[in-house]
Amino acid sequence: MKELTDKERIFLLEYLSDEKMNAERAALKAGYSKSVARTKAFLWVSKSKQNPKTYIADYIHEIMRKREAELQITLERVLKEHERLAFSNLPNILEKMEYEISLKNLGKLNDDQKASIQSVNIDGSKASIKLFPKRDSLDFLSKRLEVMDDKSMKDVPRIRVVKNDTDTVI
Repeated sequence: MKELTDKERIFLLEYLSDEKMNAERAALKAGYSKSVARTKAFLWVSKSKQNPKTYIADYIHEIMRKREAELQITLERVLKEHERLAFSNLPNILEKMEYEISLKNLGKLNDDQKASIQSVNIDGSKASIKLFPKRDSLDFLSKRLEVMDDKSMKDVPRIRVVKNDTDTVI
């Protein structure tokens, strides 16, 4: 691969460390002008034929591949984690804990149940369990596995809801 310039190396590091992998923000931090950051940085991270700096995308791909291998991140593992959250069930957790929230009873939960818990609050005689939100994981799985696309929804009966004299079809 082609050797990176210092500016390109900074761009690459900024891009990979940015939580949202924002190419424009990374380019600005690396010292590129606003116009270059806005119009060209997004191309540098893509495999597009219009990318004049494909070697930057190649470096990004290689670094990401190494990270995935080191962390043993696979699509299957990501899907499994989303499955744990999407199909978690508080009543089952409470039943397993014999309806008593305590640190001792947390040990009775299986790994899937433990993974779905965002927080446990025990304050004297009051206790509560908060699970991670299910909707994000359900949406992720639905999109990734194409469970709910427009074609599959065409035969689903629609429900008409009337509220305050306005019709809504869902």
